[in-house]
Amino acid sequence: MNHFFRRRSSICTSWLFNGATKETRRTSIRRSLCQSPEAWSWKSMDGMVSSPANYVPLSPVSFLERAAKVYGDRTSVVYGYAEFTWKQTHLRCVKLASALTRLGVSTGDVIAILAPNIPAMQELHFAVPMAGAVICALNTRHNSSMISVLVRHSEAKIIFVDHQLLHIA
Repeated sequence: MNHFFRRRSSICTSWLFNGATKETRRTSIRRSLCQSPEAWSWKSMDGMVSSPANYVPLSPVSFLERAAKVYGDRTSVVYGYAEFTWKQTHLRCVKLASALTRLGVSTGDVIAILAPNIPAMQELHFAVPMAGAVICALNTRHNSSMISVLVRHSEAKIIFVDHQLLHIA
């Protein structure tokens, strides 16, 4: 505990105490650790009622929709010679989600993915929730028997496999 306390104080609060004595730092840190989490906030939320004007839960779908609106012409992905904007990424994900729905994917179905960090993997991370399904990203370093166990356990309805990893699948 003492090591954790020392580490937290040096990392999180060292910028606050330029020139302060060691005892002043300890007292201040102890005082802040004893306060409630609400007091740690930069601005008190007392009396504020959550509403659509001041609170919107972040999801992959809402993130992508906002990024397409606000940053539509900015680059979202660069992979080798391929480069996509947020607007293009959003359109590709909507098309993929539509294709998943036409394949019979419904709310709560599991979609497994065995692929390295490529644009298709990123698009699946947005498209699968758009279709109402649950994503199960498989570790590319597992062997085929472990992948088999994970796919059976997840009860995946569909599995996407990158061509480089077909021998494992």
